[in-house]
Amino acid sequence: MIIGISHSPSPYKIRMAGTEYNLRCGADILLTGLQGDLEGESTCIVCGSKVQLKMQGTKLSQIEPGTAILHVVEIPRGPGTLQIDCEATPLFDKEECLQSWLRGYHGKAGTVYKLEEYVDHVTQGGKARVALRPQNQVKPPAREIRCADCDCSPSECRVSPSPADCPNCRLEQCCCWTGPSLV
Repeated sequence: MIIGISHSPSPYKIRMAGTEYNLRCGADILLTGLQGDLEGESTCIVCGSKVQLKMQGTKLSQIEPGTAILHVVEIPRGPGTLQIDCEATPLFDKEECLQSWLRGYHGKAGTVYKLEEYVDHVTQGGKARVALRPQNQVKPPAREIRCADCDCSPSECRVSPSPADCPNCRLEQCCCWTGPSLV
């Protein structure tokens, strides 16, 4: 399960099972890493430097640079449920970039964590503190092919016992009926 998937390019990327995904914020990389092994990469929004990390078995196994720091705005949504304000949850490569960003930030108060501290915060040292649940994935509407002449779909024609029984046909006899031949 991927937390905070973005369908647009973003500074936050992960690779899981050979596939790359864009995410909405730095916390999403870590929260997704609690679901499965990943390699993550973030571009500092202040200086453009890269932060790279790996998570294996719900633990951070690599962080480069070691000075990476996360500003998080969490919004409680009930027992064991948090919402992350991703616009206010960037991942920085170093403290100086965080401080530079904070000077111009006027949003909700957040908390600053080293990456390992944030993982410990959301898991309480290994016990899940928050319920991670999939987001509603936006799926493109299913396409239905219809005949330009009679307005039938192949599935409607297939189940009709005869050409005359096709339910949505605008013609007297269905022109695209594919049911069993009448003998």
